[in-house]
Amino acid sequence: GAHNIPEGFGVALALVARGATPSKATWWAALTSAPQILGAVPAFLCCESYAPLHPLTLGFAAGCMVSVVVGEMLPDALEQADADGVA
Repeated sequence: GAHNIPEGFGVALALVARGATPSKATWWAALTSAPQILGAVPAFLCCESYAPLHPLTLGFAAGCMVSVVVGEMLPDALEQADADGVA
């Protein structure tokens, strides 16, 4: 999906910064997404059997994201902000 585009750009830009040609970087970036296809089929087939756990696992994932934002991203943002710009 569209959420893979920034990931691909990140991989390709890192490779270009290390001297790879843009065409090789594009192919390597596409290749790094290939394992997702292999994992998607079994995940789809097992999805129904784990349906009762979805609320628990989604809540856990949301808690992890909040933890990352509050523990890492917010302190970095406040460190770089000026005192007048922070509410």
